[in-house]
Amino acid sequence: MAPSTSFGLEVPAKFARRIDSGFDTVKEWENEELLKECRAQIPFHILCPEQYHGRTDMDMDDGGMDMCTSIEQSPYINPEDDHKYQGDDLFLKRLAKYFQEIMTWVNNPPCELCNSDQTKCRQTRGPLTSEEFDGKASRVEIYWCPNCNAETTTFPRYNSPRKLLETKKGRCGEYANLFGLYCRAAGFETRYILDYTDHVWTEVYSKRLGRWIMADSCEGQIDATSMYEKGWGKKLNWILAFTLDSVVDITRRYTRAYLSEEFQARRRDICPRLDHAVMYLNQKNDTIRSINGLSAKRIEEIQGRMGLEEAFFEETMNMASWAEGEYSEGRQSGSLEWRVLRGEAGIRMERKNQGNSGGKGDIATICTEVVIGSKIDHSKLKLRCEDGVVPSTIAMRLPDEYMSFAAQKAATFSAKKKAFLEFIKSNKGEDDLDASSQYIGYCTKDNSPVYLMKRGSYPFQKCDGNVQWKTYHFVPQSLESTLGIDSSSHEYMFDIPVNSEYFINLLGDHLIANGDGSNKVSISTTEALKNSRLVAFYFSAHWCGPCRQFSEGNRIQENTGAIVDQPGMVLRDDPISEIAAPKVVVQSSQNKDQKVAQNNLNAMLSEMYETLKDENPSHGLEVVFVSSDRDSASFENYFQTMPWLALPFTDRAKKNVLSQQFGVNGIPCLIVLDAISGAIVVGKEDTRFEVGTACQHGNDSIKKMFSMWSDRIPEESKEIVKTLKMACVREEDDEEEKNEASEAMHIEPTPQTQLELGARVNIIYTQLLAEGIQPNEAGAQAIKQVTEEIKAASFASPMEIDESAQADTEDMREEEVVPGMKVDLSLVGENLIGLALKSIENVEKTPYSFKFRSFKLGNKTIDVITRARNGLDLLRFLGFEIYSSDVDFIASIPLCANLLQMKAKAENLLG
Repeated sequence: MAPSTSFGLEVPAKFARRIDSGFDTVKEWENEELLKECRAQIPFHILCPEQYHGRTDMDMDDGGMDMCTSIEQSPYINPEDDHKYQGDDLFLKRLAKYFQEIMTWVNNPPCELCNSDQTKCRQTRGPLTSEEFDGKASRVEIYWCPNCNAETTTFPRYNSPRKLLETKKGRCGEYANLFGLYCRAAGFETRYILDYTDHVWTEVYSKRLGRWIMADSCEGQIDATSMYEKGWGKKLNWILAFTLDSVVDITRRYTRAYLSEEFQARRRDICPRLDHAVMYLNQKNDTIRSINGLSAKRIEEIQGRMGLEEAFFEETMNMASWAEGEYSEGRQSGSLEWRVLRGEAGIRMERKNQGNSGGKGDIATICTEVVIGSKIDHSKLKLRCEDGVVPSTIAMRLPDEYMSFAAQKAATFSAKKKAFLEFIKSNKGEDDLDASSQYIGYCTKDNSPVYLMKRGSYPFQKCDGNVQWKTYHFVPQSLESTLGIDSSSHEYMFDIPVNSEYFINLLGDHLIANGDGSNKVSISTTEALKNSRLVAFYFSAHWCGPCRQFSEGNRIQENTGAIVDQPGMVLRDDPISEIAAPKVVVQSSQNKDQKVAQNNLNAMLSEMYETLKDENPSHGLEVVFVSSDRDSASFENYFQTMPWLALPFTDRAKKNVLSQQFGVNGIPCLIVLDAISGAIVVGKEDTRFEVGTACQHGNDSIKKMFSMWSDRIPEESKEIVKTLKMACVREEDDEEEKNEASEAMHIEPTPQTQLELGARVNIIYTQLLAEGIQPNEAGAQAIKQVTEEIKAASFASPMEIDESAQADTEDMREEEVVPGMKVDLSLVGENLIGLALKSIENVEKTPYSFKFRSFKLGNKTIDVITRARNGLDLLRFLGFEIYSSDVDFIASIPLCANLLQMKAKAENLLG
């Protein structure tokens, strides 16, 4: 192993050469003409139709395209998954999926002579042709065709992103190289990731999360750092990240075995002197930054990020294993033979997990608390502090008359709180700004201004553990009169807003249940599913042996055999003979896990259902039997053994629609849905395994399984449940804060508050669904509407003020610059719009640059916007996003924004 003499350190030459190669790759991504050419190929209007919806190609900034794709038409909109990401991070997710579709994976090229796809790679050579040299082919693979015995087919491994933009084919090297160019062209700050166990991918920096996000374009996955070690089973050693300005060892992000002797031995196999390797990377960084002439500010920014990253790495070194639920699929790209040969097909065949990698800075939604009018003791209002969380957005900065900008940044938390309460108290009751109803709290941290929050600031989100944001918001101490809470049991007395319309469309108006004896009872679908957290469809038939075993709960006896369906065989979902399900006797001496995998006999659906009904008579699981029986008599006899509901046997049309909609091609089949949104929570591939495994380990395991299922519902559904639940939570008394709050805010009871909150939400939710609004959006709107209805009886909303009554106000300096939005032009004037327009124009000149897209709201120059009433709302109207970061709140132009549209809005406002 020849050492390198660079910087006088003992570093293997191959190790050093690969570092130089990494820098060469990222340099290629900065060619301005190439970035323009690549950007013109990105279909922003399809990937982010939310930004372009309803606009024609005349509005577009990407070279002109056809009529914009509607949100419903875009193949990249996935509500079940999109809720995990926001803003540019969501765009990255969609870009990775799109890139998979435009690239062609080459296992082996077809024969140039006979087009056979059975070619085999026999040898490699260096580049010979001008095309190979221009494309910077590192090597050329030569393939032999067994069909025509020719050895003329070649596959150059190009390293030039310009050539790859033309060919759009290759393997992981070509994918990562070209996807890095796409990310840069879109405006992401991007780094190239080199894994010394023969894989490459990219990472982009998320300002919203304050960290780098992994993006593997071969797999179409983002932020799934467990994928390589936990999923593929790779034995990692060194993973380096390259930008124009730095190379960083990020191995610890992708492993949970870093401190093991085996892992360190693998690192020493690559570079025996680990201390010299670290020093070599540091020396390389110093040299690169000196050559590039980086400013002190840029170096400080890079070092700050590296410091936060290092703090995260220190934490991960103490983690012995990946958390349950993190990504664990084997490799998907490439032929199975190739994946197995590389040892990347996966450690084991596991059922799909939905979770992505955790890590510092991950978005995690915090329970929403809603301030509503009710019959409560006003002295029990509290200003509650949440450490380490930030609001989704902010309204404005605390005005200077209560504390100057400079004083806010220097003040203690106690002083900031006092100034905020003075602001609330002073403005309570004013016609044009009733702060006690409009503002619900504030957010701040050391060396930061006081940012005010409105009701739209929910939900809160966790921030980086090293960032000490504090969020203060008003909450009522008690809501007994509104919600009818049983003070002795502290049970949550609210209704789950079940998506009744969705289930009625699927199941019809009525379901049936078993009554006394052999009688059947007809129950309205709405009533039958009322207050269910989850709804399961059970596709089954009496003629199916495994179905009876699954539903009737028969247990295997010791020292006896049992009939199970043969692994790999599926029962057809139609009334044919049981020959369709070949069977084999499995002796009880076999391994129990194997029996569970065969989906039979250990513990069955009926046991699970009865256990959960005992544990959760409300807010639990409801099951609906969908029969594939041959005739009504068979259905009647079979259903008589079941404790749950059933789709009427006579409604064969709906049964067929259900089978088709959920892809049911074999029975027994259990599919679990979220009752609020109708989204699939547990698919048909997983339920039998999970039910069998849980029942095998008893009631506690069944309850744990239900908890895990409940945690898989969409984030929007979780927020609805948490909001209703937290409205019932009793707060601890705090004399000092309750007295301050009772002086600052005043909430009167209203007749409307006599409605139970959950019931009212459910009514509005159902109405919104009938209007065609998506379930998750309908739930959020319902909660917001109920809150505003209750408050409206006590407070006049600023938007409902009689404008004519204010016409003679001496200090009136506001203008309605857009319908429904008044902005204080004495503070802002043309400055705000001019600043926004300047930012848009800078981005328009170099849309692939990440330098001009965002600015801190705590900046002295930008403060003219932040402190103006509705100033931030105007930025949002123009198309800016407002979000928190590790240092401040940020205003940013989205990477997928329609720049021409944003510019036109700003110019129109300037007149």
